[in-house]
Amino acid sequence: MSGLPIGFYTGLMGVSAVTALGSGIYALLRARNIARWSETPENDVITGPKTPIGHRRVGGTKVAVVVCTIATCVALGLFALVAGGVIGSAQTSNSREVQRP
Repeated sequence: MSGLPIGFYTGLMGVSAVTALGSGIYALLRARNIARWSETPENDVITGPKTPIGHRRVGGTKVAVVVCTIATCVALGLFALVAGGVIGSAQTSNSREVQRP
């Protein structure tokens, strides 16, 4: 793994965090669609007034929930690997190519 740039894991963590945040906000704004999607008789969430059939975006909301879940798992997995010392700056800090003061 010596061929990876120094900021690779940081960039990957940033991209997954921004993706999780964006898709989570989208899913939060479409909470009525999620309530309609998971409608059961003992559901605590009220779906609200029905919208016209052409304006329902349940498919996009499902994609947003899946993307948010995957991006959150990637970010937490990277955090666990960095916290455990498996990956991170220790791989590049011992390199002879890095200048030190």
